[in-house]
Amino acid sequence: GKRVIIIDPRYTVGAAVLADQWIPIKPGTDTAMYIAMAHEIFKEDLWDKEFVAKHVEPIGFEKWKDYVLGKEDGVAKDPEWAEVRCAVPAETIRELARLVATTKPAWLWSHWGVSRKSRGEQTVRTFAALQAMLGYWGTPGAGPMFHTGPCRDIPWRISWGPMGEYE
Repeated sequence: GKRVIIIDPRYTVGAAVLADQWIPIKPGTDTAMYIAMAHEIFKEDLWDKEFVAKHVEPIGFEKWKDYVLGKEDGVAKDPEWAEVRCAVPAETIRELARLVATTKPAWLWSHWGVSRKSRGEQTVRTFAALQAMLGYWGTPGAGPMFHTGPCRDIPWRISWGPMGEYE
């Protein structure tokens, strides 16, 4: 009974089979969209003030909020700002931001692939900040902060072949 929205540059099998909505995005621009979503959530006053006050470092949060709203550099990181960068329509970003802020909890999931680019750590930081401002850190049903990929066991015993190669 929950909507599934997939944001991916490619129209994948998952988007075709599982998604109620597919949002194509320019590769490597997820950070811009997350920042614009945060802008909309701040603008609409939909962020979880109680959670932020209790669990988020206040000085860093205020600096981030000022950056998102454009107080730091005079450039509001609104959905129109992001649309130019990520090719997702501003209204789609607004609707998505409102949806994740008003569906409690919204299960947000970002795969590690979005961070595998130059300055990819900013994508991780922005996604984490977005979840924190919504109060979704450690909230059952809200999903992990960030998906790091498959977990694989580390072999506890290494076997070497006759020529010194790993077997």
